[in-house]
Amino acid sequence: MIADLLLGIAICSLFASLIPACYLDYRYRRIPVPTWKFAALVGIPCSFLSFLIRLLTGTVPVESIPVLIGLALGAVVVAFVLGHLEIFGGADSIAIIIVVLTMFYFPVTNSMFLFAFVNNTVVVCLLIFGLILLKNLGERNYRDLTWRQAVLMLTGTKIPFSHFTTYHGIVLETITEEDGVVTRRFVDVMKNLRVDRDRFTTAIAASDEAERYQQAGTVWVMYILPFIIPITIGLAITLGTGDVVQILLHR
Repeated sequence: MIADLLLGIAICSLFASLIPACYLDYRYRRIPVPTWKFAALVGIPCSFLSFLIRLLTGTVPVESIPVLIGLALGAVVVAFVLGHLEIFGGADSIAIIIVVLTMFYFPVTNSMFLFAFVNNTVVVCLLIFGLILLKNLGERNYRDLTWRQAVLMLTGTKIPFSHFTTYHGIVLETITEEDGVVTRRFVDVMKNLRVDRDRFTTAIAASDEAERYQQAGTVWVMYILPFIIPITIGLAITLGTGDVVQILLHR
């Protein structure tokens, strides 16, 4: 009973940090460190106490402890390294680390928490990419792309310059003007995994190039996914339903 109560407090504390983080990530793509105080200062300690009680009462099998702790520490290291390499955002890495440290022993039917959490988060991301694809198909944006650029149908879209200050993305076209003629050229962002921040929509809107992009009309932009949102939805699905992938595979 006490272990369940502590785990419930930990889960509530986790979402008390994740929900504001979702809004901040969507609106600003910046999440201040104090946003994680509930999860870090309340959630993790309560979860750790709950785990100890379950361990002492035999609810958590002793033989499973090395696997649970090993997977959790491995996930923490991977999330930290990916964040350090800027493959993940720093806030994304923090969110994953906090979720894993809080919920690593949570029982999930037909799976382990870490695998279920990762599977569900990936499914949510795929659904988001699917919605972007449908938008591009509906607007027939594929007419601008070569076959090598086809991946942009899943990760990018065309937006007007008026959205540059509110839409968070990487501008994929360079716009030049000569003798009143506007020309465009796609930027090969795949040459460097580290994003050039000068190519962000907000940076272009505040630069000397703004007028040219305004004249160009709609411009291709690669969407910067607010990854905290799929993480939060994936966690909610894991806690409420379990591993969606395993459920679908065993139907």
